[in-house]
Amino acid sequence: MAFLPSWVHILVGCFSASLAWAPNLSYMEPPLWKESPGQFSDYRVENGVYIVDPWVFPERMGLYKILLNQTARYFEKFAPENEQNILWGLPLQHGWQYSSGHSLQYDYYSKPEARFERKWPVAVGYIGASLFPTTLTATYNFQKGLPPRVLVNTDVVPFISDFTAFQNIVLFILNMLDNAD
Repeated sequence: MAFLPSWVHILVGCFSASLAWAPNLSYMEPPLWKESPGQFSDYRVENGVYIVDPWVFPERMGLYKILLNQTARYFEKFAPENEQNILWGLPLQHGWQYSSGHSLQYDYYSKPEARFERKWPVAVGYIGASLFPTTLTATYNFQKGLPPRVLVNTDVVPFISDFTAFQNIVLFILNMLDNAD
């Protein structure tokens, strides 16, 4: 089990090394962020109750946007544009799932995708235990290592030609976590 923490530190180190400050952070926002509601009055109202469908991606993102806007004052002393708000992690994760196709429910996953689907929650547990900061910049750069699409049977880690070297390395490390866990 001592082997596993070493790989977790390498994984977190790779993500941390990729961090860079950007003057305009809007390109890091999740998909459909600008189109998502920014206040409760942007949602439909029935009988005095706001109706939000969390299964509709922009409506779910709208709830995260409201939450981030309402908590921004607690993080403004750390960085501009609410970048250091630790609540960015979940909307960015849902954004990655949405844009990569990982939020869909399939009747059949390819073997590589099924393996990734088993390993990713385990990796998230270790990453969470490492107290990885779920700020906008950190999470955005962290997710650069995640698969940009659902894996198919012809994908062989770490030699997936349409993935970056970083994405192949991350998948390789995740495979090692699978073997060590």
